[in-house]
Amino acid sequence: MYFLINYSRQDGKLLSITEYCDSAEASKAKREVEIAAIGKSVKTEIVILEADNLDSLKSSHSRYFNDLGNIQLSK
Repeated sequence: MYFLINYSRQDGKLLSITEYCDSAEASKAKREVEIAAIGKSVKTEIVILEADNLDSLKSSHSRYFNDLGNIQLSK
């Protein structure tokens, strides 16, 4: 699984997370998110991470998941 993460550095919050089965599809979506972020004042970190499942990702990259608030996993 590939997870596209959009993380606000300035707020220390996960803005969105989307799950993909295909790396090319995840890469295309990442470009779209990056283009949408151009010129916005929020400093974001947009990354694709690979993991077997969401629990594995939370374990290996826990800093993204400290404040989940109302974030839902998109598929």
